[in-house]
Amino acid sequence: MSLFGNVIPSISSQVSTTYRVLEYQFGNGYKQVAPDGINYALEHWQVEFDNLDTTQSAALESWINTYGDPTKVFTATMVLGTTPKTYRMNKTGWTKTCPTGGNVYTYTFVLEQVY
Repeated sequence: MSLFGNVIPSISSQVSTTYRVLEYQFGNGYKQVAPDGINYALEHWQVEFDNLDTTQSAALESWINTYGDPTKVFTATMVLGTTPKTYRMNKTGWTKTCPTGGNVYTYTFVLEQVY
């Protein structure tokens, strides 16, 4: 998995895939579904970072300040051994929590695949 400001995401990060398709429904009940373009399968990653100390938190926030804008794209390898793909931060932004008190932080954000 890619590093985000030299911080490795948690193993609880998850991927989901959505598909862009064209659907046609005919009067006799027949339904036709076809891919909408050559790049019709889109990955969405919910990336999580657990138990980050102050130094890791600062490094991740520096990365977020650079790439956290949904209009900026970056290349990442989300699964080891696979081809890097282009992503951008989802427009919902990111979340930072300090669940255990003190200087331990948790971050969550969603990345959308871009073609």
